[in-house]
Amino acid sequence: KVKVYRNNTELWTALMRQEIDMADYISREDFQVIQKDPDFKAHAVNWTMYCALLYDLIDPVLVDLDVRRAIAYAISRQEIINNLSEFGGLESTGPFHPESIGYNPDVQALEYNPVKSKMLLMHRGWVLNPSSGILEKEGRQFVINVLIDQSSDLYKKIVLNMRQQLAQLGIRLNVVYYNDESELTPEFLKEHHVQAWLRFFQGLGVDPYEAIDSWYSLTTQFGNIWPYKNTKVDELLLLGKIAQEEASKKAIYQQAHQLIYADQPACFLFYPASLFAVNSNFKNTDAYFSRYQATYTIKNWYIKTK
Repeated sequence: KVKVYRNNTELWTALMRQEIDMADYISREDFQVIQKDPDFKAHAVNWTMYCALLYDLIDPVLVDLDVRRAIAYAISRQEIINNLSEFGGLESTGPFHPESIGYNPDVQALEYNPVKSKMLLMHRGWVLNPSSGILEKEGRQFVINVLIDQSSDLYKKIVLNMRQQLAQLGIRLNVVYYNDESELTPEFLKEHHVQAWLRFFQGLGVDPYEAIDSWYSLTTQFGNIWPYKNTKVDELLLLGKIAQEEASKKAIYQQAHQLIYADQPACFLFYPASLFAVNSNFKNTDAYFSRYQATYTIKNWYIKTK
């Protein structure tokens, strides 16, 4: 039997009263309570898509790899996750989901380190203007204009966190809203001087190439407004696509993973996680709480009797 509640407060009340046995998409705060309650089991299911800040790599500011690395050091991905009340999350280290054979466990995320970020920017000639509080170089202010989907509250929350974090270093982040991707014409991008785009990317597919196709220079994916061009990565992606043995595919794609993350064509942020709770009286429930959420597995649940 399925029950629908108007908000998380009503859902939480029903769960605590044991009027329901399972709750989908609970809040982060409630999830943390559930984790400590022996009457329930808590499950976090990571999405197959990750959020990233995609860069225009021919932009005169973002063309500099050290600048892109400095931005990564300046953003606390964990803080962003913690501030999303309706989600959990897993930090992203590049184009592959941890369950993909292309995922390279040796790739470590650039840690949150504002001091290292400041040093990188200083060495690249960026100096803080005390009157404006914004970094400047050769008369140019460090401003990033970011595309955001107007309809997404999630994007708005993420960009607010990033804006606050980057402002502490003297980087101004401006938001450019759009309603539909069909609006993102070359004329629109030029008029609004768009330099980055906050969006989701596929991190896991039936084949690893489905996830990494976004980073192929000749990709035909819809919405690829700034194709990423890296000759070595292109070569690896083509090799991975035709490789027959899984071991070969794994080695090829893991190398591509390493190269892409090192190049920072985007600030890779995190995989959101949906949060669930189920009454601990039910056993054999784990199969349902996966990225597949196979409802047919519910028939295998049972209550252990004494």
